[in-house]
Amino acid sequence: MSNYNIAELEEIIERGEAKIEELVEEKDEMPWGSSARALLDEVIGRLEDRIEELKAELEEINEEMAQGYEADCAEALDLYVEQGGELNDDGEPVDEDMYRDVFFEMQMERVENGI
Repeated sequence: MSNYNIAELEEIIERGEAKIEELVEEKDEMPWGSSARALLDEVIGRLEDRIEELKAELEEINEEMAQGYEADCAEALDLYVEQGGELNDDGEPVDEDMYRDVFFEMQMERVENGI
């Protein structure tokens, strides 16, 4: 995995896709020789490959975050019940404000503990 954050990855992907589009347009408009065209095709191909790698990385990060969020919600639900919160017939919190508070407190405790 790269050392980029999500916003940086999204920006790099967007700029890369724009650059590919620009290069493809230039390639079609310019009177390139065969060796220059082959080199440009190689550059475009490598750029496309890197963009696909970054997209896959971003998708993996998003999946991990979604799984982490689901686990956090389940943990917060357990804490909510431990603190006297009740669940409806669907297993959802009756007092949504209390549940949100429990979730927030759990997250803040993790931040304070460096987790």
